[in-house]
Amino acid sequence: MSRPQGQDDHPPARREVLPKGLAGPGAWARYAACRDAPGDVDFYIEGAKSLAASHEIDRAKAFCAGCQVRLACLQAGAGERFGIWGGLTVQERKKLRRGRREAA
Repeated sequence: MSRPQGQDDHPPARREVLPKGLAGPGAWARYAACRDAPGDVDFYIEGAKSLAASHEIDRAKAFCAGCQVRLACLQAGAGERFGIWGGLTVQERKKLRRGRREAA
C-alpha cells in the first residue's frame, strides 16, 4: 500500500510492555528503576552548567536507560518543570514536544 505523496515515513511507535497488573495513573512508578537508585543519585538537578552537574545528570539517566517503564515515566513528567523523567531533562523534554508539534 502506498502512502500519499508528501508524507514522511516514520517508524512505528514503540509500545511499552508493562508488568501484568499495572493499572492506574502513577502505578508504573512501582516498577521504575530509580526506586533502587542510591540516595546520592539526584534526579532533580537542573539548570547547573558545571561538569559535576553534568556528571550527576548522566548518573541519573543511567538508571533510566534500561527502565521497563521509561515511556510511562516520560509521559508522567511531560509537564514537570524539574528533574529527569523518562531519561530526559527538562530541556530535552521541551525539545521533544516542539519536535512533535512541528511534525503534526
